[in-house]
Amino acid sequence: MKNKKPKILFYSGKRGGINHFIPIINKLEISNKFNLNLLLSDMHLSKKFGLTHKNYKKLKVNIYKSNTINQNYDGSKFERALSVSIGMKKNIMLLKKINPDLLVVLGDRAELYSVSVPALIFNIPIAHFYGGDLTQGCTDEPTRHSISMIANFHFVSNLKSKENLKK
Repeated sequence: MKNKKPKILFYSGKRGGINHFIPIINKLEISNKFNLNLLLSDMHLSKKFGLTHKNYKKLKVNIYKSNTINQNYDGSKFERALSVSIGMKKNIMLLKKINPDLLVVLGDRAELYSVSVPALIFNIPIAHFYGGDLTQGCTDEPTRHSISMIANFHFVSNLKSKENLKK
């Protein structure tokens, strides 16, 4: 019996995040050792932000979508909090369906909670990119830190971030 390929699920809620994943996805695709999956949500599925999910159809991955924000999204704290709640409900079902062996997330945005917390509960290992980076004056800092705390694997952007993460 042939061993199944490990399933990797990349999660992205905005264009800036996925652009860091594309070279990794392309390298892993060439190796042919993994079942590659991409979950797009949040800004990718919004008319207001350009429906950027359409830009990634050429990637050789299974693409899933989790529409988490209202079309009249105004960026308010209420709308941002609501989108996390909506996303969590939808992402729980998608994680159950996809059943990945690894979840890969990037950064510090609140929508990461919608997929990372359920992954933690389902015992799906989490790889987090850019933990330890520093930002000022917004919720990004505590979001990044808390995602780093539940992640199993860490990919930092520089030595200072590595030291911050170790603390």
